[in-house]
Amino acid sequence: MGGNSPLRVTRAGPRRGPILVTAFGVVFFVAASSGPASTRATTSVLRSPQIPPPADSVRGPDWSTLQAWLAPEPRLRVGILPDASGVAIDADSGVVVLALGSDGVPEGGGLRLPRATFVPVGISGHVSLLEAAAILQSAVVVPVIPGETLAADGAPYRGYLELQSDEETVRVVNVVNVEDYLRGVVPNELSPAAGPGFEAVKAQAVAARTYALRQRGDYAAKGYDLCATQACQVYRGLASEHPRTDKAVAETRGLIVQYRGIPIKALYTSSCGGHTEDVEKVFVGERERPYLRGVACTSEPVEFLERHRPRAARGSSEMDPGRWQVSMRPDEVARAVSRYALLDDVRDVQLRRIGASGRVLEVAVIGDREREELVLKGFDVRKGLGLRENLFVMDRDTDALGAVRRFVFTGQGWGHGVGLCQAGAIGMAHAGARFEQILAHYYTGVALQKAY
Repeated sequence: MGGNSPLRVTRAGPRRGPILVTAFGVVFFVAASSGPASTRATTSVLRSPQIPPPADSVRGPDWSTLQAWLAPEPRLRVGILPDASGVAIDADSGVVVLALGSDGVPEGGGLRLPRATFVPVGISGHVSLLEAAAILQSAVVVPVIPGETLAADGAPYRGYLELQSDEETVRVVNVVNVEDYLRGVVPNELSPAAGPGFEAVKAQAVAARTYALRQRGDYAAKGYDLCATQACQVYRGLASEHPRTDKAVAETRGLIVQYRGIPIKALYTSSCGGHTEDVEKVFVGERERPYLRGVACTSEPVEFLERHRPRAARGSSEMDPGRWQVSMRPDEVARAVSRYALLDDVRDVQLRRIGASGRVLEVAVIGDREREELVLKGFDVRKGLGLRENLFVMDRDTDALGAVRRFVFTGQGWGHGVGLCQAGAIGMAHAGARFEQILAHYYTGVALQKAY
């Protein structure tokens, strides 16, 4: 900001038109006439009933204090609401809104409010703070009492929240330290209610911590480090925390998995069907990683597999737990793969390449026209056909003339089949394995190291 004054007025348009006011790093739009009245109008916005007037009540925490809330662990920026139409943020003690400068550091003081509601304004990079009739480029929202939780549309989060935007949506980012982030991740990736062996929960905590630190910055172009969905790790904040997973996080604090001194890409999968797969065979374009090799997994517990099989097959004696079956007509296959190519009809599906684990690594979908063929490889096989895993066999139900009426896919497992198998980890824990042994089994040639 220019000069020493916390308030700067910039006139936009004719003398009796709207005025842009920059105060405490916030840009306000106010309707005003001319002369001293415009200053009085600005003051009325800043001193409205929603904003307590004493100076100490509108002064936000300084940047060093804000950062100290998250110390001493590394912090993450998690995109909890990447494209919201609006968001309301509150805390028991109220909130303080601080405008961010271009360097990502708050400018000046802040505005104290019982609640802060943000909506897009159709201007790229700006949001409207409704309670103060203010237009902000980006902002930080913190609770008045340090360490208190914030709620975004009723969902509680530790740390603090950042508001960003594009023209049509508001983006909410939770800035949180790694250990608190894990408390909101581990129970969503390996449910504590399922009663898995505790050593498996600890192995999951270490894998999730390693993944977060290794992949931090993957979404930098979108304004945060990691997403909050299955595309990264499922993160639901404080509402999903559980004493059992909290304990697993605390007992492994700072521990990560390394390969030759570097944190690994700690992928994990729900159920691998008896064998994991080499990473580059599932994720086409991914380079070979010595620690993500396919390994045998013979300890998946029946009760875990039964919980994760399709609902229609649960309790069925016709299919083993952990197995699934999908039947598709040719036109349903054509619709399923339409994101990759438009086929008028499907004449056949051919399994072209099978991996050492039994996973289908390449499929050809044959259309009705001459030489009409769509080839799917690796993870796109599962994604394209809409299956639970690449580990399957296929049968054809044909009519009297040999035309395919249905393709029947029968498979095992759930997920991508690379890295730590959660079902197998539970089985190993039940058999007496420690979390270090579980991690060493699924991640080849690795070592555990304290990151902090």
